[in-house]
Amino acid sequence: MFDSLILNHNRKVLKRIASHPRDKRMKSLDEVKQIGIIFTVGSEREWNIIYNFVKEMEHQRKQVYLIGFQHFKQEINYIFTHARTTICHEKDDFSFWRLPKEGVIDGFANRHYDLLIDTTVQPDFFAQYVAAKTVADLKVTYGDTLQAELLPSLHNDLLQIFDLTIQGEGKIDLQAFLHETVHYINMMKGSTHPQQ
Repeated sequence: MFDSLILNHNRKVLKRIASHPRDKRMKSLDEVKQIGIIFTVGSEREWNIIYNFVKEMEHQRKQVYLIGFQHFKQEINYIFTHARTTICHEKDDFSFWRLPKEGVIDGFANRHYDLLIDTTVQPDFFAQYVAAKTVADLKVTYGDTLQAELLPSLHNDLLQIFDLTIQGEGKIDLQAFLHETVHYINMMKGSTHPQQ
């Protein structure tokens, strides 16, 4: 009962936040200066893929900020080696409604990004909430085509928050997704109306 109450409440919160008008703009990768990345704390291998991507972007003189969600059962046996990383702990940083407590995401969400990349597996309320609260010219996520067929309402929810959904079949391949994100941005550079 509580889960459905929380789910309905959070859908309304997301709908309200996502309904705020904003400018969407596609920049070439050369023009992108600030990148935000949303991730779920997982294995060391997953962190290394994200970290290597961040280092590659920083080598191209881009500032990258990260925000991650750590499930309370997820143990970490490695170190987050990037200074501009915020970790939100499920046990301590969330309210009864499973919303981040006041101030928890502000360091990340109160910046303007040229590009916001969501690397989580959807549906992920944390990622959707952070993306909706964050100002970015372009917001990118991954969409599982098989899941979109089974849950069309999820796909519609993503379209309200994200500007570009890179489609794939099955679970996200993080390295391929980040590569595809860069590929599509370079392909669509200069467009003011991103394609879905």
